[in-house]
Amino acid sequence: MIGTGLVVLDAGLDTFDLMKNTFLSREITGAILGFILPFFIIPGTIRVFHEFFKPPVIIPKKDDAGK
Repeated sequence: MIGTGLVVLDAGLDTFDLMKNTFLSREITGAILGFILPFFIIPGTIRVFHEFFKPPVIIPKKDDAGK
């Protein structure tokens, strides 16, 4: 959220000619966003794959065998 806000703020200030963004400002905001995003993307991707591509149950669990 913070990383995205910084990128939007940097681009918005440049769009409205309040402050020109430079290579350094784009580099810093992009690096912050690039550092934060994997903490959301990787767990979400893993969860999607676990929900849609469940491995087949070949050996039943102990709880299922007693029923």
